[in-house]
Parts: sequence; structure tokens; C-alpha cells
Amino acid sequence: MSLSINRSMGENDTDPPCSKALLNGGDAIDDLVAAECNGDQFRYALADCGKANCPPLPKRTVWCYGVGHILNDLAAAAWFTYLLIYLKEMFSLKESGTVFLAGQLADAAATPVVGVLSDMTQGWMSRTFGKRKTWYFWGSVLVALLFSLVWPVWGADVPEFVVGHPLPRWAHITYLAICAALFNFGWATVQVNHLALCPELTSQDSSRVQMYSVRNGATVLCNVAVFGMFTIISLLVDSESKVWHWLAIGCLIIGLFATLVFLIGVKERPLCAKMRNTRV
Repeated sequence: MSLSINRSMGENDTDPPCSKALLNGGDAIDDLVAAECNGDQFRYALADCGKANCPPLPKRTVWCYGVGHILNDLAAAAWFTYLLIYLKEMFSLKESGTVFLAGQLADAAATPVVGVLSDMTQGWMSRTFGKRKTWYFWGSVLVALLFSLVWPVWGADVPEFVVGHPLPRWAHITYLAICAALFNFGWATVQVNHLALCPELTSQDSSRVQMYSVRNGATVLCNVAVFGMFTIISLLVDSESKVWHWLAIGCLIIGLFATLVFLIGVKERPLCAKMRNTRV
């Protein structure tokens, strides 16, 4: 299907083609992207957009996007606030610091690498779900899985349960360091692709500001929520091990629900580079 846009349409049509192309998705934006936004199609679409004062993204999309980083935010709040205390119950400060260091080194390496690989992504999943959401999905799987392996979510020491006997101290530290590195790789994957998706959903500054505002507000609420959950759980249970167990489960339940809301509520329809850099 081809998209036919001309000046007369932009001047006379009450539903300008750019509104459909930039905001409503569907065949219109697919055709513009397929044509690489070159030639008169692109110029007239932008001209129409300027004349029509394109409407912002629907509030539903804004809110669904804004909650898409909650799993990361809850995991990070628990990780940087309480994980060291939890590890100190089993290991020395130096050994606990090694686990943290492994995670931060992985985060530093993963952030630029994931960005480049995400831009280059092609294939069935990226065409069907969008390349940003594909990376976001697999990053969320890593975050949830590795978070549960570091914290006592399963009610037992996972490596000891698997091998059937207690691990040597060095093996347990190595296991946790690898889990921390993979967790931070997943965390960076979610963060990079969630941020990269915003300017690809709309060219309107007001919609971008709204999405980032909801996202940042959710980050603050997540930090408060982790402190609140820790306080409430501490009052309800009689051992520290149960506190860590239920705190981790609470973070996962809320975070995974928010991730599902994002995946269902946000439909990735990337704008081409020219449209993405055009402010309305």
C-alpha cells in the first residue's frame, strides 16, 4: 500500500496525514519509513503537521510507557540499599564488595554495547514487536531471573540445592559475582532500550516530556516503596532471612506487573531519523 500525500490534502483535509503517520501508526507510518522519509512525501507530511498542530500521544500510551522502568527501579533500590547488608550476613565486606564490583563493571561495559546492538537489530522479533521492545523483553527476563538468584527468593541457597552439598566459599562468591554481572547486563538492556523508545514514539516535545516525567516520578515512588516494604515486612516477620525473602518477592511481583503493562500498552512504531529529529 502506498501513501499519497500532497499539499492540497494538507490544506483541505481535516484529518491531516501526518497525524496518522506520526501518531496513529498503521500503514501510513510504515510507508513513510519504508520510503526512508525522502522526497515530497516527507516534506509535505511535515508541512501538514506544522499546520495541523499534531495532537499529543494518548494518555494511555504515556502512562504505560512511564511504568515500564519500574522493575529496574525497584531492583536497583533494593540492590544498592540492602544487598550489601544481606551479603554481610554471609561474607566479609571485601567479598561482598567483589560481588558489587562485578556487577558495576558489567553495567559499564553493557550500556554502550547494548545501545549499538539494539540499533543494528533486525529479524522476525524486531519486525513483529519492535527492536526496542524485543531487547527490553529479554533484558527484563534477565533482571527478574538473576535478581531472584542473588536474593533468597526460592527459600533455599540455589547452588547448594542444585549440587546437593554446600559450596566452597570461593565458589559461592564466584557464583554471586557472575549473577551480579548478568543482572546488571539485563538492567542496562532494559534501561537503554526504554529510554531509546521515547523519541521513536513521537516527535512532539510535550509528549516526550510527559513520558519522561511519569518515568522519573515512578523512579522516586519505587525508592519510597522499597523502604516502605522493608519497614512493613520487618514488623510482620520474625527473622531477617524472611525479610529479604519477602522484600525480593514484593519487588518482583510489582515490577513484573508493570513490565507487562508496558509491553501490552505501548506499541512500537519507530519514526525514521528525519521525523525523530523534527520537533512539533
